Amino acid sequence: MKENNLNESKPQKHGRSVLSRTLIGAGCLAIIACLCILTVFLINKNRHVVIEPYDIPQKVNRTSEQWEEEMIVSGNLNSLYSKLHSHWGGDCPDYYGGAYIEDRILHIEVTCDPRDVRDEIISATGSSDIDILQVEYSYNELIELKNKTSKIWSDLVRENDERAMYLSGMGLDEKRNRIQIDLFENDQEKADLVASLLGVRSDNRVRFVYAPYRVSAD
Repeated sequence: MKENNLNESKPQKHGRSVLSRTLIGAGCLAIIACLCILTVFLINKNRHVVIEPYDIPQKVNRTSEQWEEEMIVSGNLNSLYSKLHSHWGGDCPDYYGGAYIEDRILHIEVTCDPRDVRDEIISATGSSDIDILQVEYSYNELIELKNKTSKIWSDLVRENDERAMYLSGMGLDEKRNRIQIDLFENDQEKADLVASLLGVRSDNRVRFVYAPYRVSAD
């Protein structure tokens, strides 16, 4: 009888041993995962934002006739965009990333494959002379982020917080498909502080620009 009891106890001991090793292994994996998450958090937290120079538009000398022609071209291109916006019913679809005029061409940005919406855009505008390019972020996503950061900035201004004066402007840079935050000073410490206050320290959707003369929150 004693031998039978010993033999019966062996599988139970082995089972407990396997279970213990499994639990220890799972615990180690959990610790490693936590350490990885903590490392990524600390890297992002301590990452400096990049301060870019402000693109000052180059002065172009034109005759009155040339200015008039430019205004006509710009008006026609804006009319094409208005037709597209009306086609959407006034609300931008989730795939729309933005639009801008450059070199007398209307550029429409989309987050999907341009080929998937080209026929729709041409049909809505009545023109095939439109450049459709793919970007990373949707217009709706960027506007939501801009509204969030603008509110934080407005709250700082209302509270007479001197840190609000670190900013000289904020807006949507549709050509670069980013939110642009302008700084009064080319100061790394203040730029990092602004990024932290606005909650965009490690947000790739935002670009910081040294632009001491530009004051806007469009």
